[in-house]
Amino acid sequence: MPHKYIHSFDRTKIHYVIKRNKNKHFLVFLHGVGANWTIWKKQLEFFDYAGYSYIAVDSRGHGLSERPTEEKKYTFTNHAKDIKTILTNENIKVYTLIGHSLGGGMAINYIEQYKKLPNSLVLIDTCYTNPFENNTLFNLNKYISKLLRFVVNHQKIKEQKSQKDVDLSLLYKKNKVIMGLKWLQQCPLKVIVTMLDKVAEYTNNHDKKIIARLRKLNTPVLVMSSLYDQIIPIKHGENISRYAKNAVFKIIKDVHHMVMLDKSDEVNATILKFLENRKIKEYF
Repeated sequence: MPHKYIHSFDRTKIHYVIKRNKNKHFLVFLHGVGANWTIWKKQLEFFDYAGYSYIAVDSRGHGLSERPTEEKKYTFTNHAKDIKTILTNENIKVYTLIGHSLGGGMAINYIEQYKKLPNSLVLIDTCYTNPFENNTLFNLNKYISKLLRFVVNHQKIKEQKSQKDVDLSLLYKKNKVIMGLKWLQQCPLKVIVTMLDKVAEYTNNHDKKIIARLRKLNTPVLVMSSLYDQIIPIKHGENISRYAKNAVFKIIKDVHHMVMLDKSDEVNATILKFLENRKIKEYF
């Protein structure tokens, strides 16, 4: 699969992988905070075999994309502009945005910002508002969250000295300590917390606007929630599917947040069925 780079609207260099197949309907994969494009490898392999074209993006500050040192560059709106820049540069007209966790939030923000909408949306373990209670990080214990915030408040975002792909699809096959260190190397904790704070700031000020946009949305939406997800609890998926009138809701059982890795076969089959039967709610 070709690896490509593009300079976005503010000259931040964004990395993505792309493959054009016979089916010109592009699937645009957006990972969550702290991850990178490799989290989607099982989906890319599956949909490549199914004949779909695809793009998987490394969000700014993640993976092989540039890491801006200014915190103000990590806003929701900037991520939406990055996606738009790639779609425009690649001349992609027919596409579905597929986002996991914060990547799904980026997809929702995208439909807020632009009149030209995707043909459909797939939102996996996603929320439209800040899911973390009492200023915690990832709904962790409040004392752990305070400790992490204390650490990052004394850090600055630094440019990458070298760029190496960290394959997060191997998360459960490699030594977890080593993988954890590599994970933070490709996306430091300071970037993660900065992005979460920017998202919380935006959603806290725009929650009514986001709900209104979802209510007016005619685009077909597949919402998937993991039954045991403690980071983005299932209630958030239920809320999105209630607001979006053309949404179908699927619960993935016996799994936590990393559903695209833990239940890849079910996730892939569900997305494929949705893409082929987007108006048939009884399939779910």
